[in-house]
Amino acid sequence: MSGMIAEIIKRPHPVLVHFPISLFPISLFFVILFWLFGNPLMLLASYWSFLLAVLLVIPTAITGWIDMKRLSHIADQAKDHLRKHYINGVAITLISIVTGIFFLFQSPFITRGMFVLYVLDLLVLTALVGWQGYLGANLVYSHRLGVEGDTR
Repeated sequence: MSGMIAEIIKRPHPVLVHFPISLFPISLFFVILFWLFGNPLMLLASYWSFLLAVLLVIPTAITGWIDMKRLSHIADQAKDHLRKHYINGVAITLISIVTGIFFLFQSPFITRGMFVLYVLDLLVLTALVGWQGYLGANLVYSHRLGVEGDTR
């Protein structure tokens, strides 16, 4: 058990990635529940899920960048996937920080236009984190990047 904890402390990115990948779609899911049932608590749950995802994107991106810098001897095909993963990660980070700050000070539920903007933001971020999850899994399982003892 202590070895697993030491590994998480040494390389937290594989653990942190699950938070934005799950929280942005969960936030969108709460919006859908609001549309279906009209319960305003679903909007509150959506909003707090979104803000938590935004907060967790920052350490996820930083630890991902650190892990990327630790890599050596990367095959050309893996480099292309890694480049896409990096660019998409930067896009997710920037979009979520900008919209997170915006919606922190401007409630997305005051006007219909703000609500539409909020839902579009959630759709974009959910699509981007889905693509990011695919790219990250491809790097680990197809190219074996970040796997201890692998020299590829």
